[in-house]
Amino acid sequence: MSPLISRHRRSRGFRFISILVAVVTGACLWAVSQQANASFGKHGQFSTGAASESDTGRTPATIRQISLTTKDLVYDPVGQRIYASLPSSAPSGNSLVQIDPVAGTVGTPVPLGSEPGKLAISDNSQYIYASLDGSASVRRFDIASQTAGLEFTLGSDSSFGNFFVDDMRVMPGQPTTVAVARRRQSFTPRAMGVAIYDNGAVRLNTTATLTANVIEFGASPTTLYGYVNEASPPPFNVMTINGSGVTVSSTFFNHITGFGTDIRFAGGLIYATSGQVFNPSTGALLGTYAGITSGLVVPDPAANRVYFLTGGTLRAFDLTTFMPTGTLPITGMSGTPSSLIKWGNDGLAFRTSGNQVFLISIADLVPVSPSSTPTPVQVAPGISRLPLSTNDLVYDSNTQKVYASLPSSAGTFGNSLAPIDPQTATMGNPVVVGSEPKGLAISDNGQYIYTDLSGGASVRRFDVASQSPQIQFALGAASANSGPFRPNEMAVVPGSPSSVAMSRSASGDQNLSVFDDGIQRANSTVGLFNTTHIEFSSVPTTLYAFGNGFLTNSVCRHRG
Repeated sequence: MSPLISRHRRSRGFRFISILVAVVTGACLWAVSQQANASFGKHGQFSTGAASESDTGRTPATIRQISLTTKDLVYDPVGQRIYASLPSSAPSGNSLVQIDPVAGTVGTPVPLGSEPGKLAISDNSQYIYASLDGSASVRRFDIASQTAGLEFTLGSDSSFGNFFVDDMRVMPGQPTTVAVARRRQSFTPRAMGVAIYDNGAVRLNTTATLTANVIEFGASPTTLYGYVNEASPPPFNVMTINGSGVTVSSTFFNHITGFGTDIRFAGGLIYATSGQVFNPSTGALLGTYAGITSGLVVPDPAANRVYFLTGGTLRAFDLTTFMPTGTLPITGMSGTPSSLIKWGNDGLAFRTSGNQVFLISIADLVPVSPSSTPTPVQVAPGISRLPLSTNDLVYDSNTQKVYASLPSSAGTFGNSLAPIDPQTATMGNPVVVGSEPKGLAISDNGQYIYTDLSGGASVRRFDVASQSPQIQFALGAASANSGPFRPNEMAVVPGSPSSVAMSRSASGDQNLSVFDDGIQRANSTVGLFNTTHIEFSSVPTTLYAFGNGFLTNSVCRHRG
């Protein structure tokens, strides 16, 4: 066992049962009975152990597999059919074919043209658009008549030749208008800007190269989102569409990460295959799903779920808590999966490069079993151990409780703040606060606890009296391409429970700032690199910082 850690900073002048924290195997909390006039350290961090997901022993009822050579899938909710593009290498290829996902049967292919690939469907189920990669064009398919119609090219570049489809989406409420992220053939980087086409006619204004590899419309037909998954740092672009075409209105860097990452829009948010959830309207990173770094994603706000296919396993998460709710291993996959889609109320489907289409019932996901409430173990007279994964601790003198931040690895009660009675070493009811809570800071009157959400590059305020989370606020974006600021250390302003000082960093940028009810004050310090600890003096106008240097002058001034 590592030496006990006890950090004493401010004398509170009362008697209590103190908690001493040790770095131990198994992520345990140790309580030592110690009646004394003492002070309680602001933080006590120790290692955490990952809690594994257990299942109920259910065997999945059906995972159906169809042998079919495809390039992409879309779902028609009106006709309740999946449509697949078939390349020339497939029997009856260069066509579009229906799949009945309930019966698991394949219909009669309809010829489209040379090498159909990427598909996009209009929101009224009138048209499906298919890229024709053999002719550098797009073909429109009428679903009602089951016939191929309009075909149009995407333009060209004098140096690199014809444009091809990298990604494509139909404009909401406008079935004859499509947005296309264009690419060049056989060159890297491949992104050649975004263009809008009305019945095949391109609008005047198109964006520059390296605007987007993947695109998604927002809630409005005038807003388009694009992510460049072949650049570093990777830009996320917000684009505005009008009658003249499309332009980039704002750009965010490093909110979403990863080469080859794809995005989906739902419920006002962007969900990335790399696990991040991003609000494109505010620029705030809201959270990260633990263990997800690549794969496929389908958000389902109506069910409060998001589904990821990664590493041969389908995983479901709660949209609100960011916690896993179910898993389903997919065996027998050949090649690389893509085109994860939802069909009907209870179905998912995807294709593989190994000539397979999988049809899955969401009901077959094996639920994650609830974690048992940890039971304290007395290891010696006056010393108890509580097996619990935590990131940080603070003490509330009003309720005489220790509060612990619980990461997602703590079990099904993870991503929460939990009260612990230090006299009995028992845990109370955890309250979900957000994605991967880490450091904690408590106001001197015990009104609020602040926790940094490392999965969301933000801070959440918790009301101790009502045991409820309140405002969640981002810490702003760093200069240049550094991405969102993330918290390093917090300290609540003495006498001002709604104000918190924050050491924050993003790549090479770091500073100290003060936030009042989540609103940043105008002045921040700069150049305080590697600041690991901050602490207020006896007055709220002087803050000390320790890292590469020591700051003694006043860096924040509280005004009423």
